[in-house]
Amino acid sequence: MKNNVTFSTANYDYLYSCNHKECIPLHPILRRIIKLDEDGCLGSVPNDPELNGYSPEMIAYYLRKYDYLKARGIIASKDNVEFASLTASSIQEELENLSVLTFEVTDRCNLRCRYCAYGDLYEGYDERKGQDMDFGVAQKMLEYLYSIWENANPLSSVRTVAIGFYGGEPLMNFELIRQVVEYTSKHPLSGIVFKYNMTTNAMLLNKYQDFLQKHDFKLLISLDGTKEDDCHRITTNGKPSFEHVYRQVKVLKQTYPDYFQHSVVFNSVIHSKSNIERILDFFEKEFGRQTMFSELSNKSVVNKEVYDSMYRSVIGSIALSARQRELDEKLMYGSPTISSLTYYLHHLSNEVFKDYRTMFYGVKKLSLLPTGSCIPFSRKLFVTVTGKILACEHISHEFALGRVSEQGVKLNLEEIAQKYNEQYYSKITPVCKKCYMQKCCAQCMFYTGIQEQKVVCRNYKNYDSFAKYLATNLNYMEQNPWAYDRVMKEISLY
Repeated sequence: MKNNVTFSTANYDYLYSCNHKECIPLHPILRRIIKLDEDGCLGSVPNDPELNGYSPEMIAYYLRKYDYLKARGIIASKDNVEFASLTASSIQEELENLSVLTFEVTDRCNLRCRYCAYGDLYEGYDERKGQDMDFGVAQKMLEYLYSIWENANPLSSVRTVAIGFYGGEPLMNFELIRQVVEYTSKHPLSGIVFKYNMTTNAMLLNKYQDFLQKHDFKLLISLDGTKEDDCHRITTNGKPSFEHVYRQVKVLKQTYPDYFQHSVVFNSVIHSKSNIERILDFFEKEFGRQTMFSELSNKSVVNKEVYDSMYRSVIGSIALSARQRELDEKLMYGSPTISSLTYYLHHLSNEVFKDYRTMFYGVKKLSLLPTGSCIPFSRKLFVTVTGKILACEHISHEFALGRVSEQGVKLNLEEIAQKYNEQYYSKITPVCKKCYMQKCCAQCMFYTGIQEQKVVCRNYKNYDSFAKYLATNLNYMEQNPWAYDRVMKEISLY
């Protein structure tokens, strides 16, 4: 791997230093000097035919600049990256500082969305048997975590723990939700503030909205847009759900306008029948806000023909719109283009620093874990309706890390660390060592076929694909200078 990557946008040439995360404009003379040095022909620069159109003074200037960049380490060999192993103590620390605990309170649902991750398009999840989680299971999980938190030395003296409810449709097991809220209210912990959130299809929203508002639940409502866009969200008897859900959401907005304004967000799945402009106009007109977009999951697809007929990408849908800039400006981080630009600015440039210490003294050279997969429980602890414990709800249930039942919690941190190191990291590390995104990877390894014989990372970047990635983001900023300004002022990933 090389430290220096050269690439071109529509207007300029650039040089990128992987070691320093610096991107500088590249004059054609300097670009040629770099190429000649790579070929071992630096001494031929003054007589190089490709530089005949430039004066000796200009060539001499850029030779001095080249020496300067080398002396400063901008032009240099790439630093070696050492990959570390996961330890049980690291996992223990994440449990002590857990920020999100999510319960799959039921696998029952009053909809039969055609693209559902638990439907006929996919595999890799536990069979849906119409089960509800018993409060005894949730209580054992809470008691286990309480015992850790009561004896821990957390990173922050006061922190928030968000308790989420997931399904199925979580409101179909409302009693468990009520019991969990009651338990945490009656058992406060010093230094911890409990908050609540839920992903819901809103079919039962009005029945329980008083409780949700009282306890300030943050709601993510699944609604794909207008009736035409929402066509794949059907009831158990095959009828459209749009009109019913629309009325439920409207009543919530009218009954609790302030709560609706600060605690309700939407998510819309893009598919082959979606019209992204129509969707955005709908949410703006009806609810005074925008929705977030997601795509059909590409993990564990079993009915590829149907999947291919339904799939549409968000970035492709925006790119085809005559209102592309308007959509990017409205969606901001929800736009894949702006999201990519934000990631570049935050992780691959020196435009953003995590804190003042990093800005003044630089980043410590620490060993990295392979891929962008989170350390277990660093982002979330997810409990399935059958009691499996996972790192989150987005990965197959075969990657369970432990189990909870009314008899207690089984979670062996040493075994988890050993499994990650020996079964997962050992397989993916050879790929990471060749990837130009190795220091700032966002790829979850559980979406690479890590359990298969051959790992396939969709975000792997060799020299050429990394250069293209850089060019895409720099070119977008050149054409849309407003984007840089708004990303830097409005978006924070830390």
